[in-house]
This record gives sequence, C-alpha cells and structure tokens, in this order.
Amino acid sequence: VETRLSVAPGADVRQGATGALSSQRYAAVVVLDSSASSFGALLGTFVRSGGGLVLAAEAADAAPLRALSPGRAAVHEPSATLSFDAAAPLRSLARRPLTALRDDAVILERSGANITAAARREGVGRVVQIAYEDTWRWRMEGGDDGVVAHRAWWTRTVGAAVSALAPAPFTAAGAEGAPYARLVDALGAPSAATTTDGPRRLPTWLLPLLCVILLVEWGSRRTRGAR
Repeated sequence: VETRLSVAPGADVRQGATGALSSQRYAAVVVLDSSASSFGALLGTFVRSGGGLVLAAEAADAAPLRALSPGRAAVHEPSATLSFDAAAPLRSLARRPLTALRDDAVILERSGANITAAARREGVGRVVQIAYEDTWRWRMEGGDDGVVAHRAWWTRTVGAAVSALAPAPFTAAGAEGAPYARLVDALGAPSAATTTDGPRRLPTWLLPLLCVILLVEWGSRRTRGAR
C-alpha cells in the first residue's frame, strides 16, 4: 500500500515508494478528495487498462474525475446521530448521496431513499463511488471493534472496484498498520537479549567429568588385564 496525502499547495506526505501508475503494479486507487484532480487523465488511463478506482464524495465532484464517476455528489448531509453510534456506524457519518446516475451505473448500496454507493465500468476497469465523508471517525470512535469493522468495510469497498484482471494482492498475517504494536500486545514487551562474543564456551564442570570418566575407563582396563 502506497499513500500520497496533500497537506498544503506543493507539499505532500508520502508512504512507500510510489511507482508508475500501472494496473500491473496496483490493483486499485482510492481518491478521498479533490487534491487528485491533476491526476484525472492518468487515473482514466489506469482504469481503462484494468485498474480499480474508488471515489469518495468530494473526489467524485472534482471536474477532472466526473467523467469517470458513476454519478454526481448531492449536497452535504450531516450524520443522522449526534454522537458516533458504533451499532450503526454508517448512519454516524456525514455524506453526499449519489444523484444523476449514469445509464451504465449499478447501485451497490442504499440508505433509505438515498443511494450511498454505486459502480460502473470504464474500459476494462471499474469505478466505485461512495457517499460517505470522514470514514476515519469509524476507526477512531467505533469502540473495540471499530478498527476491524472499518478495515473490513474498506476491504469490501475496494474489492468491488478491483477487476479480475488486477494482479493478485499480497496478503500477510496481521495486515494492521502497526504490526509491532500488535505483536507486543499479543506477546508482551521484549526481554533483554543475552549475547556472547566469540566462540561459545563449554561449561566448567565438563572437563573434570571427562577426566573422571577416563580414569574409570583406564582403571577398568587395568583390572581386566590383571585377570
């Protein structure tokens, strides 16, 4: 997973070594806001060649990405709950429902009368548009199961955009973003390691024991010879 976050004009924060945007290297791209507008043409080429694209509400409203989005983002609607409700996490998120769907768009999710997710094909790739904003609140405020539930929802959302032509994703045990912290939580803090320099020394009691064994063997042979 490689990330690019725009924090100010001309200032980006990156995670990972970003390579060329190719469907042979990446299975999908998630665009959260309009900061990716300058990559509209590049994203179009990526999707048409088999890549997946997930557009959040603000991203889908950006002019360079409208040609790819399944629909339009309606006006902002605040969350349906005053505080975050872990039992109904999606109702606790602000959103911009989807309107004016294209003829080739497929509805993936509804909330009451509102469309909250839809998808369409672009070339041999797929584009998924979601209505929700600030989904990070689910991870931060969703209680004990918030991290796992938030990850599972995003996995399904991105999975809906991944084409069968996309490269198989690498899977590793413990895909959480803090594997060391998870390991310490499961096994405890590391203990001080004991190291030795140079060749390993034999225990001091071993040499006297060998001498005793040799003397016993020698005495046994002498006794047998006397007979």
